[in-house]
Amino acid sequence: MKIVRAAAALVRLDTSFAGFLSIWLPVLSRTKNIRASTIAALPLFFISFCTFIANDMTDMERDRVNHPERPLARGDIAPGFAATLYFVCLFIALITIRFLVPFSAAFLYYLLLTISASYVHIVDRLPAVKAPYVAAAIALPVVIIVTYYPAETNLYVIASAVFLFCLGKELCMDLQDRPGDTISFMHRIARNRVAGLAFASQATALLLLITQVRRFYDAMAFVLLTILLARARRYWFIENQPTKALALMKLQLLFGLYFVC
Repeated sequence: MKIVRAAAALVRLDTSFAGFLSIWLPVLSRTKNIRASTIAALPLFFISFCTFIANDMTDMERDRVNHPERPLARGDIAPGFAATLYFVCLFIALITIRFLVPFSAAFLYYLLLTISASYVHIVDRLPAVKAPYVAAAIALPVVIIVTYYPAETNLYVIASAVFLFCLGKELCMDLQDRPGDTISFMHRIARNRVAGLAFASQATALLLLITQVRRFYDAMAFVLLTILLARARRYWFIENQPTKALALMKLQLLFGLYFVC
């Protein structure tokens, strides 16, 4: 049972499920077909597993400083087991893309898988671009939805908003991880300046999303995202509770799925 819990933590089961929902819910809302939406979203589940396993294997030494609670850093899982699980998930991801995804969308699934596999090189060689790199990967599922529904060009605006929301979150996460991260020019920029840029990025995302408000429920979702951003900013700058601020940023992404659906 312990190894199952550790494996679930390794693949970030909750976050991977959120990634699954980022395609499952939009397709379901348009087709009302559970089978079709599951087929479209299933590869993303295993791509997410690969991403987080690769991340933890790459960052094992850094995580002993930044995230000692993670299973590899804490020694709950052997590196060999993690590597084996990675290749199993990689194989399933490739098979599901090959046989379940239409040709028109397959390239973007493969691109997302490639981005996740290349994360190690970004962290080690180009740490300054890690935040936009990860943000682009998180926004890519929205672009995948466009390949299924090319007439919905407004999804490009939403993808841009997702990118900006994620960029802000990733910049703040990098601030938390500075002690163990590879040194880059970003370390020479004061923490408050980087945090200010992060929240400005998320505020810009809200400006993009307001153009998508058409109905009452759109307005309610927009107000909720605004409240979450304001509260996260207070947690970060005034109450000095960055963990709570980051938790609210993750909620922003979850509730922001409304605009994709």
